[in-house]
Amino acid sequence: MSGTPHPIASARIGRWQIARAPKNWFFVPDFGLKHNTPDPASNVTVKDDALLAGNKLEPYIEAQKTMLERTYDSPMFAGPQPTKLLADQADESMLLLIRHQPMRGTSVLQVQTYVRLDNWIGIITLTTTDRMIQQVRPDYEQFIASLTIAEPERALERAGEAGAATGENAL
Repeated sequence: MSGTPHPIASARIGRWQIARAPKNWFFVPDFGLKHNTPDPASNVTVKDDALLAGNKLEPYIEAQKTMLERTYDSPMFAGPQPTKLLADQADESMLLLIRHQPMRGTSVLQVQTYVRLDNWIGIITLTTTDRMIQQVRPDYEQFIASLTIAEPERALERAGEAGAATGENAL
């Protein structure tokens, strides 16, 4: 995470269209949001990935859990479980909670939401401490509600090229 966080009205990371950042949260390009607090920083990342095999999220998430078990000492998991997040835009979405203690014994909670549309996977991760979860949860829910799945950038480029070739605005 490089650069100075700054407030936004709207932004895009991968296929995630971010309509707004909640008050006291700042946009970090190619990352997501960072909470403006002197406490151990809460943040939200948004990422893209591809489903390389099959058409279900659960095997992908199980592979992610294996990776997390190798990364953190004794992580605890809840889920995955289905959610209704972006149900009008996605084929499926699932929630996974992870608790681990990487920061000098401070318990860290990660709320990971996985969204699948065809073979695209969008991952939204809230990372915060147990002490901060009640404070940042309403902002996180507001942020989640503002997200939409945009067209892939290549599709947008092709639409713009088609419009330029015909003299029409394809967007």
